[in-house]
Amino acid sequence: MAQEANQHGETGARLASQRDPTHSQLYKRPGCVTAYAVLLGIGAILAGLLGILAIIMLISGEDLSAASAIFFLVAAVLDFLIARGVWRLKNWARIAIIVVQSLGMLISLLGLLAEALPVFGTVIGLGISSYIVYWFASHSEYFD
Repeated sequence: MAQEANQHGETGARLASQRDPTHSQLYKRPGCVTAYAVLLGIGAILAGLLGILAIIMLISGEDLSAASAIFFLVAAVLDFLIARGVWRLKNWARIAIIVVQSLGMLISLLGLLAEALPVFGTVIGLGISSYIVYWFASHSEYFD
């Protein structure tokens, strides 16, 4: 970390701020953030492939809604953008993850209340999503 002398000649570690151009040099990307970005990238690729498959099925005359093809393609683009933002430690991507995971948790809870989802899997998924939200909410110092 960079050292900076104050008016009394004392030196101390300089903390990164949003306007600090050396932010990426001060913080390395944590391994869990790298893994999350890679998983989002894989999800983007899979969603894109499903979107292409849905388009091919539409062209071949299969009984499929065009909305499903559009949904998968939009999901692929959003996953890719968020994955790239997380990889580059952008704060907007951190906030997007918190929002998307929180919405997913809400939908899971509604499905659980409607007895449309199995209890055990939903509870495990809620626990994982809760930890992801907690981690990204409490570690903003890595993101600019």
